Amino acid sequence: MSILNLKIIESNSTHPFSNLKEEETLFKSNLESTIILRFWINSPSVFIGKFQKEEYEVDLALSERLRVPVLRRFSGGGAVYHDEGVLNVTIVKEKGLRLFSNYIIDEAKYLTKLIGESITDLIGINVSINERNGIFVCDRKIAGSSVAVSRNFLYSHQFNSYCSHLCTFFIPS
Repeated sequence: MSILNLKIIESNSTHPFSNLKEEETLFKSNLESTIILRFWINSPSVFIGKFQKEEYEVDLALSERLRVPVLRRFSGGGAVYHDEGVLNVTIVKEKGLRLFSNYIIDEAKYLTKLIGESITDLIGINVSINERNGIFVCDRKIAGSSVAVSRNFLYSHQFNSYCSHLCTFFIPS
């Protein structure tokens, strides 16, 4: 049985470009049986998923007028507004390291379940989790996730809008 190491990183940067670069660096790093748990916050910014078109997802004129940058994640997921009221949680691990399951999607879902239970335990608010791994309070989405998988690594990113000043940057679906 191999020994697992847990490395916890609390980022002091709120610069979205720097934080995105750090995420990509962690995903490509040599982990050697280490699980990385990173907590970070961004200044106002909009992130879109790897396969999204920004003109379909974001009110670009408003974003430009308010000087809110739009960045593309290397992982999937949808368009998300970030500001100082959004806590981001990232877990990066070698794909072969089993945390909760042998299946990557089950591991991502379990991480979302842990965050949901923590919200309930710490704040006393009941949450629900949908089939796409979103966390809801009173039918309002407060958290979501995205996943990236490479040959060797799993990257799971959660965002938690605990006190966001969410603006209307998104184009209604």
